[in-house]
Amino acid sequence: MLEVESGNLTIRRHTLDTPAGEAPREFLQVPVQFGEQDGLELVDQRLDEALGADKDLDEQLVVVQLHGNNTTVSQRDVYELVDSRGAGVVHVQDKRRASIDHEFEGGETDVAEIQSLIDETISELDIEPTSSRIEEVIRATDATKDSHVRNDVGAILEEERDEQFDSIEDEQQTTGDA
Repeated sequence: MLEVESGNLTIRRHTLDTPAGEAPREFLQVPVQFGEQDGLELVDQRLDEALGADKDLDEQLVVVQLHGNNTTVSQRDVYELVDSRGAGVVHVQDKRRASIDHEFEGGETDVAEIQSLIDETISELDIEPTSSRIEEVIRATDATKDSHVRNDVGAILEEERDEQFDSIEDEQQTTGDA
């Protein structure tokens, strides 16, 4: 449960009873703060610290949260490490930040200029009408938020397919009648 009081955030955990009345499995949360030079050993160390005297996970549910610098340690590496230590369920949340330099040559560019350049390039490609309709659906700002983009594009493709098959059938009938 999250509680906000006087601008302070407090996280409390509350154990819920299961329908069968069984005690829930033990849950272990392991935060890991990576520095630039840290590796998988840090995850192993934080896991030992979280377990305390009991070094066995014994089918526990384990959530490992990765924070700090982006290192060579992958989510899969962490998953495999925790799984090899006997966890029942492992979930790895990677919240690390990558250090990326955003230096571009040519100065600042306006988004409208980029959009104009994209539109110009697409018009030079002489894209078929169907492709243009699909592009419109994908580029529509409200459509990208809509989970039905895939369905809309599928409907356009199905309509185009039906039109193509109808034109082939009409062509065959015309040739067959002659």
